[in-house]
Amino acid sequence: MWREHGAWVTQHNPTFGPGIKERFAMAKAITPQQVFMCAHTYIWHIDMCIMSIFVNMCTCSICVCGPGSKARVAMAKAITP
Repeated sequence: MWREHGAWVTQHNPTFGPGIKERFAMAKAITPQQVFMCAHTYIWHIDMCIMSIFVNMCTCSICVCGPGSKARVAMAKAITP
């Protein structure tokens, strides 16, 4: 949110309704390291869901697409009994 709108908010200093000012302040305080860790955690979760699908034959509502997906699917199939 801050990455997309922060420059405009800083330049224009608008008056926001209840809760919006606080959301922008919170978004502004997020560090690049926090963004990295969040993305890393999200990718780990997707990997675990893919493993679960192939190993336990469970379902998980994810999309098996994007960079590296073929490698993750191949790894999951390799460990499936």
